Amino acid sequence: MGRRKIETEKIQSKEKLNVCFSKGRTGLFKKAEKLGHLSGAKTAIVIFSPADKIFKFGDPLVDSIIDRYLLLHHQTRQHPEPTCLAVEDDTACVDLDGFEGQIREVEPALIEARRM
Repeated sequence: MGRRKIETEKIQSKEKLNVCFSKGRTGLFKKAEKLGHLSGAKTAIVIFSPADKIFKFGDPLVDSIIDRYLLLHHQTRQHPEPTCLAVEDDTACVDLDGFEGQIREVEPALIEARRM
């Protein structure tokens, strides 16, 4: 019996959606922590839940990593280079370049939240 592709679709039940989000968020944070410990990478994750609650994880701290990102990102804007952000799973590589505009929308709110 080989591997089969499982079709994914949005969960309609609110209760099941919340359980799935909670478990997935916990798993994602654990993976990010493990990646940081094994490789020395500095990781930051900001997640907006389906109920628009904010969850964040940072190793060492989300704020310091975001500050570093913003500092480096603004320095490199003067000399733009092609970038590719991607998420890879068992079946394919998904290109996330289209999300750069959304990231730019969130940047001011993150900077403002950092100042508070």
